[in-house]
Amino acid sequence: MPEVFHRRLVQTAKRAVFAGMGDRLLVRFVLARLPRSANVEVTTACNLACPLCPTHIVPRASRTLGVELVQALLADAGGALKSVCLHVQGEPSLHPRLYDIVRLFGSYGVEVWFGTNGMLVEKQLDELFDSGLDGIAIDLDGVDAEDYGRYRKRGDFERVLGGLRALIAEKARRGAVKPFVQVQMVMFSYNERRLPEVRELLDGLGADRVHLKRPAYELDLEEGRRRGLELEPAVAERVESAANAFLEEVEADNTDLAYSRRATGLEGQLYRNRRLCPQLERATVLSDGRVVACCMDALGTTTFGDLNEEPFDQIWRGLRHARTVQAFLDRKLSVCETCTLT
Repeated sequence: MPEVFHRRLVQTAKRAVFAGMGDRLLVRFVLARLPRSANVEVTTACNLACPLCPTHIVPRASRTLGVELVQALLADAGGALKSVCLHVQGEPSLHPRLYDIVRLFGSYGVEVWFGTNGMLVEKQLDELFDSGLDGIAIDLDGVDAEDYGRYRKRGDFERVLGGLRALIAEKARRGAVKPFVQVQMVMFSYNERRLPEVRELLDGLGADRVHLKRPAYELDLEEGRRRGLELEPAVAERVESAANAFLEEVEADNTDLAYSRRATGLEGQLYRNRRLCPQLERATVLSDGRVVACCMDALGTTTFGDLNEEPFDQIWRGLRHARTVQAFLDRKLSVCETCTLT
């Protein structure tokens, strides 16, 4: 059975089962079953300055995930975990021990993926292959340097494109099965207007998968402040000005675009509108060791445990986690209000 079909079948079956569960039973179900997958943030640092990305808005010190915290997670959840994505915010390739972390998860039989802006791919080719990485998703958000640079501030189109081609060529040279290579593009209006060129460019690279994405974020400082975000006035003015200028340029209010963040017909697909958000069955660990409800909560407003303070299994099966899941069922998790995951 093809993997995608199997995954969709399981998701459909779960939704049907969850629909008939009372709140108390559903909370107990989530807590009783250690997660099969996880989002693990390896760093908050990034080498780009994209105008809508919360990495540059959230007031967190630049930090990297300690290998000891990975070991702590695996000590309790390693037997259950099947896959992990090394990303919440930040650029994973900047972590000085990224590939040690990949190997560590791999030693427990955990499939490892991460997403990257691709700036360091060519430089890290040998480590990437030698680590046993299972999959990598690389962003190429434009068909040429001009369009790419509209959003990927400080990025280098030719460098990313060259890294992609070098990765795919090296994989062929080695006769390697891994990593699975996904090339993706955020479909802002200027990319959508050039859709035939987008498909020609991405399909021509020879990646294992091409993924066209809806924009996921839109800067909302008022919402951030409501959730505890504090910014210096000068910083707030700078990031809001950059974001507003970009949104105006890309016609953010145009819902007729197929890939618009506000595209019609998505409400029923949004995770926040489901009986149980799939992210609540995943573990999400921030780079400082805090365990939160989902990958959209870089602020840690839904924190229900800390790997520096207690074992993961106790965190997962604890009262604070139970209250977090119940808060989602009651539609009281503020992080869900602006979530665009489908």
